[in-house]
Amino acid sequence: MSRPWSRGSTAAECRVKDVVNKVKVAEGKVKVAEGKIKVTEGKIKVVVNKVRVAEGTTKVVVNKVKVAEGKVKVAESTAKVVVNKVRVAEGKVKVAEGKAKVVVNKVRVAEGKAKVAEGKAKAVVDNSASIDVRDVLNKVDAAVTTGNYTEIKKNDIRL
Repeated sequence: MSRPWSRGSTAAECRVKDVVNKVKVAEGKVKVAEGKIKVTEGKIKVVVNKVRVAEGTTKVVVNKVKVAEGKVKVAESTAKVVVNKVRVAEGKVKVAEGKAKVVVNKVRVAEGKAKVAEGKAKAVVDNSASIDVRDVLNKVDAAVTTGNYTEIKKNDIRL
């Protein structure tokens, strides 16, 4: 409050001055309130920026998760390829085993044929040993002389 007695003002002037002072105080309070509003707006902007940063971080995390999921899918595909390659290799091994069995069977067949041939050769040798060479030569000589070849047997010709 102003002091009218010290300045020599009238009561009306003092009242006017009091009102003016009150208006000035109210204006100051308004300015303080405006400042507080600006501070609050600044705080709101900070919060909004923090939210935006958090959203950006969330997007980064989401993208990293998507990349990780993609890597997992690639790894799964690679694993499937490896499994398929292993299956193909196993199939090739089975084919090779089958071919080896065929070769073994062919060797066995060849051995059997060799044994049969040996047996036939032994039979021929045994039959030849039992035939008298002079007797065969006489039969051949007689056949040539007479022209009758029916007496010569198959075993005789093998000599």
